[in-house]
Amino acid sequence: RPWCDRHPSCHLSLPRSHESSSLIVLWSVIAVVVAAVLCRLDQMKMPMVLLLVVCYVAGLLLFIAGLERYHDDSPWPFLNVLYLPRLAYPVALFAGALLARRRSSAEIAATLETATHIVLAVFAARELSRWGEHCKLVSRRSAFSIISAFWALHACGLIWVGLMTRMRMRRILGFLLFAVTVGKVLVVDTNELEPVYRIVSFAGTGVQLLAAGYVYHRYGEMLLKSEELTGESR
Repeated sequence: RPWCDRHPSCHLSLPRSHESSSLIVLWSVIAVVVAAVLCRLDQMKMPMVLLLVVCYVAGLLLFIAGLERYHDDSPWPFLNVLYLPRLAYPVALFAGALLARRRSSAEIAATLETATHIVLAVFAARELSRWGEHCKLVSRRSAFSIISAFWALHACGLIWVGLMTRMRMRRILGFLLFAVTVGKVLVVDTNELEPVYRIVSFAGTGVQLLAAGYVYHRYGEMLLKSEELTGESR
């Protein structure tokens, strides 16, 4: 029988979950519209930018509150009726960062993009945890170890994009996320997981750490020299 049939409380939580998703989408759209209007009017400065902050903070509070109502029995990770609508919030953050960068508001752009990656990492961990509870192919503990590998992959992507775009902020974010991932593997995974899942967590994170180190060693020096010569360091 479906999970919701065995747990009647799920039927009560689903409408609330969808209501929460709708509010998150609404405030995400509002934030992007406000950012677009401020950029159009060239008003990405205080005190007008406070309006944008209020919109993003409202969306963030709804997003965090919505994680408590994150219940769905879908066996598909990331492709379900809860994850996809709520993805609107990190997308809105990144859209705001792009708009701010076009108006040379580097600090606002960096803040919004940093928030984007933090939200994505936390949201991915919550989704993988939910997936482990309802998927027959993996156990909850296995999904917990996959979180480490996913974060390591996210960090690799940030470092690579940071090198390609010559943006120091993205590289720093990538290394910080790697540091958090390694900390999780050494402190949490080692103590909480069974030996087989520890191997998965260590192996997945280690392989990607080696790959990131190779890429940085292979291309980093050349790209950073180009960055210094062109004066494009950000």
